[in-house]
Amino acid sequence: MRNSKIKKITSLILAFLFIFLQLLSGADSINAADTSDIMLTGYSVDKTKIYEGDDFNLTLNFEYTAGITDLYVTVGSGSFARKNSGSRLKVADGQKSISAPFTYDGGSNKLQVSFKYIVAGTSYEQSDFITINEAKQKDTSTPTPVDTSKNAPKIVIANNSAMPSGEAGSQITYTLPVKNISSYAAKNIVISPVLDDSSPIDSETMNISQTIDSLGLNETKEVKFTFNISSSAAAKNYSIKFNIQCYNYTNDYFSSANCA
Repeated sequence: MRNSKIKKITSLILAFLFIFLQLLSGADSINAADTSDIMLTGYSVDKTKIYEGDDFNLTLNFEYTAGITDLYVTVGSGSFARKNSGSRLKVADGQKSISAPFTYDGGSNKLQVSFKYIVAGTSYEQSDFITINEAKQKDTSTPTPVDTSKNAPKIVIANNSAMPSGEAGSQITYTLPVKNISSYAAKNIVISPVLDDSSPIDSETMNISQTIDSLGLNETKEVKFTFNISSSAAAKNYSIKFNIQCYNYTNDYFSSANCA
């Protein structure tokens, strides 16, 4: 008789525990959803390019089957944070899109979107991923140094067939054709005569240098020098050396000397 009572009490306790556990397991359970319940159909943003630290407005579009209630959308934190609020958004009945402001931190441009909802009293959760193509990830690569000093323009005096002549004490004008014979454009070209004590030119009365704004590939431009021949100059042929200074279009400096 005593053993029978113990068995009955034990059976009652086990039955009670079974019912209690069933109630606990059903209270907050969330089931994996059928992926056909909700379909994420696309997104839109209000910027063509999104960089690290940028704020932007994101709109998510979706479709879902009838019978879904209490629908919430949660956007995974990751590289995107909902601005000034949490990541969970309530979807009104019949609503097929949501919009909210976000901030991008420059990391992965993949965004996790989770849907939580109820169908016939049972809770479900479904997740999906979208790629925000407008979000541009940080470039962590180290740029390879480029030696732009190798892009050297070669500026020369094009020809010297029209050598000027003049008598001692007279003034002459010399037109100098300058040509870029390289594959690199030049800018801020300065042409100056190099004069020494043997020069027949009176340097105090001469326009010392001339400037050309730019010379493209195989381009020629002329500069003019006007100067006085020294009254003590001997009657003979003289060579005049010119120094040419310039920059390429990455601002590397070059200098050369040519004889006219």
